[in-house]
Amino acid sequence: MLAPSCVISQEAIDELCNTADKKDLIHAGGGHSVIYGSDGSSLTPKIPEAEEGLLFAELDLGVISIAKSAADPAGHYARPDVTRLLLNPKRHRPVEFFSATGTSVQEAIFGDLSVEQIAFSLGFADAAYFTRFFQREVGKVPSQFRAEAR
Repeated sequence: MLAPSCVISQEAIDELCNTADKKDLIHAGGGHSVIYGSDGSSLTPKIPEAEEGLLFAELDLGVISIAKSAADPAGHYARPDVTRLLLNPKRHRPVEFFSATGTSVQEAIFGDLSVEQIAFSLGFADAAYFTRFFQREVGKVPSQFRAEAR
């Protein structure tokens, strides 16, 4: 792995930063270029922060496949033991959905939470979408359902 860097000189800062606020955000230097091997070890010494330079390293291409198979066996960083998508195809009624998220049905119906607060507590990013979902599942909008249940 090549880790290049850009060294910024004081002359460049003086040219690019025309206010004190901009000059406070940047400082001269910023280097530290280095080349890392596939096992993560440094193959070259780091170039000091304020210096520019060119690095060379000999690579053993045979160890790349070993490191790749350990870090990325399925390709494109798609390790199945780290990321997976689970789908529960069972259809849930809204009451079951509320219970599964930890929000009790009693709190949702009889509590002081607004429809927007209930929607967000259940993981809906949009209260209007929650209202449409609820109406499709129950046959009534949440406010109507709440009024009839009380």
